[in-house]
Amino acid sequence: MGLKALNGRAFDETDREGAPPVAMISESATKQYWPGQGAIGKRLFMGTGASRRTFTVVGVVPDTRYRDLRLARASIYFPLRQSLFPFAPANLVIRTNSSITTIAPALRRVVNDKAPGVVVARITSFAAFLDAPLAQPRPNAMLLAVFASASVMLASIGLFGVMATMVQQRTREFGIRQALGASSASVGFMVLRRGVTLAAMGAQLESWLHLG
Repeated sequence: MGLKALNGRAFDETDREGAPPVAMISESATKQYWPGQGAIGKRLFMGTGASRRTFTVVGVVPDTRYRDLRLARASIYFPLRQSLFPFAPANLVIRTNSSITTIAPALRRVVNDKAPGVVVARITSFAAFLDAPLAQPRPNAMLLAVFASASVMLASIGLFGVMATMVQQRTREFGIRQALGASSASVGFMVLRRGVTLAAMGAQLESWLHLG
């Protein structure tokens, strides 16, 4: 998934069954369990009774949103060969340039050859996997974009109308200024400065209304 250890190390081939149990935790978990301290070398106690196991924290990784896209939640990671849940359904993530239709038969064949008792329930792209959690945020974002575009368009039309009226009312003044030696560029800059000032005042007023 591209996660890199911020502190400590990542899992490696030595983290297997029979080796000292280890774990990696997210930054949020570090702040939750050991605020103001380093997590490397700390111990996590999982399970109860005879199944109680002690895991040593060997690495800290960035927060992820694989359970909730809106909020990064504290997470603990275990090596697959030391997992407390060896019989739970697993998700295998594969990075490839091939399409799903091309790679799916090969994946099923490899799993069937290497682990005949394992059933591949579904093979899908990551984009399709995100369709469900993004079903609501996407329309909301699109609706906000439409309203924002409409607001910008209306503001532009209003500013254009104000500036056009101002220029029309001051046409004689501009003519006199040029007759007295003002250049066309200076007159244009004056009009532009007035427009920018009005836009800035409108933006500031909108900001105050929003904060209020």
